Amino acid sequence: MALEQIGKYQIIELIDEGGMASVYKAIDNESKEIVAIKTLKENINTHHETFIRFKKEAEILSGLNHPHILKFIDFIEQEQRVFIVTEFIQGKTLKQIIREGALDLEEMTAVIIQIAETLDYVHSQDIIHRDIKPSNIMITGNLDVRILDFGVANLMNFQKLFSNKSDVAGSFAYMSPEQSGILRRDIDNRSDLYSLGILFYELVTRQLPYQAEEVGELLHQHIAKIPIEPISIQEALSPIINKIILKLMRKDPDDRYQTAFGLSEDLKIFLGLSVQQKKTFYLELGKKDRLKNLNYRTGLIGRKRELGHLLDHLNETVLEKGFVSAIIGKSGCGKSRLISELQKYTAAKNAFFISAVSNEGGQNHPYHPFISAAKKLLNTMQKLPEKKREDMFVRLKAKLGVEGVILSKVIPELSFLVGEYEEGTKFSRKESDVFFEKLKEFFLEMATTAHPLVFSFDDAHYWDQGSIQFFQYLLAGIGSRSIYLVLSFREELLGRVKELHDFIVAKAQQGEIGIVNLTNINGEDVE
Repeated sequence: MALEQIGKYQIIELIDEGGMASVYKAIDNESKEIVAIKTLKENINTHHETFIRFKKEAEILSGLNHPHILKFIDFIEQEQRVFIVTEFIQGKTLKQIIREGALDLEEMTAVIIQIAETLDYVHSQDIIHRDIKPSNIMITGNLDVRILDFGVANLMNFQKLFSNKSDVAGSFAYMSPEQSGILRRDIDNRSDLYSLGILFYELVTRQLPYQAEEVGELLHQHIAKIPIEPISIQEALSPIINKIILKLMRKDPDDRYQTAFGLSEDLKIFLGLSVQQKKTFYLELGKKDRLKNLNYRTGLIGRKRELGHLLDHLNETVLEKGFVSAIIGKSGCGKSRLISELQKYTAAKNAFFISAVSNEGGQNHPYHPFISAAKKLLNTMQKLPEKKREDMFVRLKAKLGVEGVILSKVIPELSFLVGEYEEGTKFSRKESDVFFEKLKEFFLEMATTAHPLVFSFDDAHYWDQGSIQFFQYLLAGIGSRSIYLVLSFREELLGRVKELHDFIVAKAQQGEIGIVNLTNINGEDVE
């Protein structure tokens, strides 16, 4: 149904339409002011969660006051729909400008400075934009920037977008490794800076650094592929800008600019250089980052030996030498931080990192950590390129056979592959034996040299008896597969799983499991 009147605003025309929202040009019948009105599309508007989050975006906009952010005017609820009214800006999106190739390097740099300064303000309000891309940047005729779409990125249904090829050139092309969910790092302000780096790269080269038809392949490139340097595409590009872009695009957030302020300061220095200096001047990047109070976690301190143990076995895993490491330490000694550090290295091995956390009630839910891991692994497989994914599922279906249907009893997401489990189904052996065998086959078949599997089982001291027994059963099969299990235990709670601890100690003596005991860091451990 066409919109004609929203509150006191008369609709003039539809000016933009995306997958989730529509934007209209309208006039205030009282003040005669021209405004822009954004609303969720009707098929999206019916979802309660997105409805609430759209209202949250209005709250965010109403609390922001910056010259490069659209001025919030009104929020309207009408006929079970919601509308955000903002100032109307006449201009082009940066996406259109990139297509036209109309800007020189100084103009491009001036645009990026405005975006960086705006992000610095936004981040100071404890807000992460999460969807920095050319179509969300509006440029007026005098190169005045407006950043659009605060909060809409949070509405995206990640699973649905994976099946939509038209979205590959959208948000996913600019998404940071940590935002994709594959790299297990907290999402913070530096995620926006990565996206800005991709945007800057595209602005100066007129092409994206990572391109693929499948979302899974595109996300893999963000994590593992080294981009062609922009100066290799545009040979006249200043080496300084080349370095700045590459720093923004670093895979590890710790290696990027830490603040938008640091970025804007470096770009201002660049603009102040002479033509010759822009080619030859050495600029130490990120010096002004130190002027901001940073609260990101520092790099791993004093755990080189322990991390080395984990990395050695990660390298062996790629060579089909599966292994188990058990990390034991008191609460707060750094077990999770050590595992997080290991996870950063898995992307370079094309490995999939799957985390399954147990809790105190876990002993009331048989096999929960492994069922959770299986579901997460299935979800991760959906991110593979379509051909690889189909080949994997064909092999898996053949391996599991007709009795694989037992897995759908606890993992209904597998029913598309093995069929739906029905009570009374007859098996060749005891049902629990079939379940163990098929779950083991599931994990081992999914582990390949092309994509090794690394499983992190946090708080394994909460495992139920069934999980302990399955772990013992699984261990016998991983020695020649590309699979690495990392278990963490709180030392003070090992008594809850004495049988498992005794088993691990015995297997460690046989060289099948490695034990990493974390103690307090002493002065000799810190360089």
